[in-house]
Amino acid sequence: MQLTIKNTHIFDRKIQTEFREFIKLQKDKLSTGKSYELNIIYNAKVVLDKYEDKFNFDNSIYNNIKIKFKNQNKKDEAISMQLEQCRGILKDYGIECYKSLIEGNNLKDNNVKIVIKEDKSEPFYMGRGKNKRRIRVTMTVPNREYTINKMGELYNKSMNKIYFKLSECISNNIMCKILDIQYTEDENIIYKAFCKEYGDLWLCTENEGKKLKEKLLNRVRMLIELEEKNKEMLDNNDIPKGSINNI
Repeated sequence: MQLTIKNTHIFDRKIQTEFREFIKLQKDKLSTGKSYELNIIYNAKVVLDKYEDKFNFDNSIYNNIKIKFKNQNKKDEAISMQLEQCRGILKDYGIECYKSLIEGNNLKDNNVKIVIKEDKSEPFYMGRGKNKRRIRVTMTVPNREYTINKMGELYNKSMNKIYFKLSECISNNIMCKILDIQYTEDENIIYKAFCKEYGDLWLCTENEGKKLKEKLLNRVRMLIELEEKNKEMLDNNDIPKGSINNI
């Protein structure tokens, strides 16, 4: 279900008031035996203004934000507070919410959208026995477009490093066989195929990264051994150019 609050600044307390009224009317459609996701979407541009007085309007939660540490950002704290207050409204009505997100998006209007949907993700817990508690995930993304671009930069930097370190050791012919694609000398095609197959290497857990890297290295070793055993291939450039053990 979705609530749209038109022409409203993300710092406006009106959001909490209207959301509470909305939940009061819709609570019978939400099961107390289920868990739900809470997503709040607003126009990112409304918080990009450098002049603080633009946020100090009547009924603004920004007015009550107190900064305790130097590394805190008052705008980010206000955004987080808005999310926490809305999640608290769900709690007031006995609605479980372990996953909540507030994000600034590139919208054409200044409407605030609040979306509630059933959380079907696998729950994670911490503690044991009586102290066992489900982990609550809260995400604040003040500018989604900037975040995506930044993540893209980090992704390309990481994957480039892995790919070119591997390409120093083996030829394009073997690389194409590793990726199970038609032979080509076009580095862009090979690189895209590599990212598609092994893109999770740049951001994963230690165990996942170890398994994925081992899968890649085993594939490389197997193909190199096959190439070395094939006498017809001894005269071409497919013999490994370096060591793959340091990838």
